Amino acid sequence: MEALSKFDLLNLPVFILEHVHKIVVKQKGKLGMAYRYFLTKLFKHLEISLRAGTVGTMKQPFSMYTLVECECMEGRPGQLSKKSQLVVEKRQLKHELEEMTALVTKENAEIALLKAQLAKEQTEASGSAEVTKLRAKSESLLAQNAELTEKLIKAHDAANDHLTLVIQSLTQKPPFS
Repeated sequence: MEALSKFDLLNLPVFILEHVHKIVVKQKGKLGMAYRYFLTKLFKHLEISLRAGTVGTMKQPFSMYTLVECECMEGRPGQLSKKSQLVVEKRQLKHELEEMTALVTKENAEIALLKAQLAKEQTEASGSAEVTKLRAKSESLLAQNAELTEKLIKAHDAANDHLTLVIQSLTQKPPFS
């Protein structure tokens, strides 16, 4: 009770286990107060209403400050001891570290995703540059092919005209002499 009144931290589960061990083992169950009666007495002394509580974490220290913080008691605790202040600050820093770690992990995942997208876009861009070069080459080859086809057609036409003249000259009857 004195420790709680001074706002010192207590590890209540260990305290209860030691109390139960003392009653069961050392005193063989005689002349002892079971832990539930002990807690009832403790809560009555601290004027704590036994209503639905606040969920804590494992290994969370239990102190008068915790009771006020969880709104199990009314009032404002006095100055915390240096150790209690350090424990509270450590808890806050640990929570901030967990939040920062989660944020960094999220940011790293986003960076990896953006890098993958950038690599994909660069691949597509280099592919599209190659496609553009190939299309330009294809267009120049098609133009060259059209010119050669036109020349070939003109050459065939000229050859046909020449052949037509030869056929006409061969089919004409020679003049009588």
